[in-house]
Amino acid sequence: MGCYPMNCALRLRVVSLLTQFSRDKKSATRRQLIVLFGYEVCSHLIHFQVYRGPDYEGDGDIPLCEQLPAATVAQFVEECGRMIGLPLRRVLLTQGLIDLTPPAIDTVAFLSLEKKEVIWKKRNAAPDNNEVLCSSPGKPGKQADRYVTIQGAHPFNDWCGTTNATELTSALSDLVKQHNKNTALPRLDMARQAFEALLVKSYASIKEKAESSPWPVPDTRFMQRMTRHGYALQELTLHEVRFYKRRYENFITCPGDCSPKVEGGGA
Repeated sequence: MGCYPMNCALRLRVVSLLTQFSRDKKSATRRQLIVLFGYEVCSHLIHFQVYRGPDYEGDGDIPLCEQLPAATVAQFVEECGRMIGLPLRRVLLTQGLIDLTPPAIDTVAFLSLEKKEVIWKKRNAAPDNNEVLCSSPGKPGKQADRYVTIQGAHPFNDWCGTTNATELTSALSDLVKQHNKNTALPRLDMARQAFEALLVKSYASIKEKAESSPWPVPDTRFMQRMTRHGYALQELTLHEVRFYKRRYENFITCPGDCSPKVEGGGA
């Protein structure tokens, strides 16, 4: 895999555009389409989620969703973590997908996959259960630029104009599945085997010490860290990852599998 099994890093990026599906062209309406992509650096696994906004008539300005709720992003990251089946060390937002403006100097952000929110802690603080260090490429102490909604030519527009959200999601899914099958799954298989070997070694070490000591034996450092990542312990099988079923969501009514409504107009 080329990376230590507990050093998985996930990069997130959004493609947002004003577009028309085939039915929108007939009714002269437009809508915002958001595609959230996840890329795991070591395995090269790709995952995505399509969010389709409501339709708007005429040529007036459409209220745009310019940031996703933390709950939406956390839900997506947890899904990626289960597909990878290994603890995530870091999530890098390549755009300002969520608000990561530090509340104080010398604080860092953790994305809580359990509470579905951003948790701020002092630098070098340890994460709690199911928390992943989260950062963006903005300047120190400042929020990164939000993603830009493209108006005009874009490859996705070519697909949208002749299809609908379900078919677009299916087409993207076919491409991603083929990539993951050829590139990511062999790497994940090796990494999961290495991870399992470390687990077995840790269990054996604890058992050996427990048999020779009258006192309770604490878990190894590896075990202590591993148990903080429950999503990785409930991983999908590689077969499930290969044939993962995807569907689009509406980011107004139900972004991120029933996470909070996006604030602000069409956002």
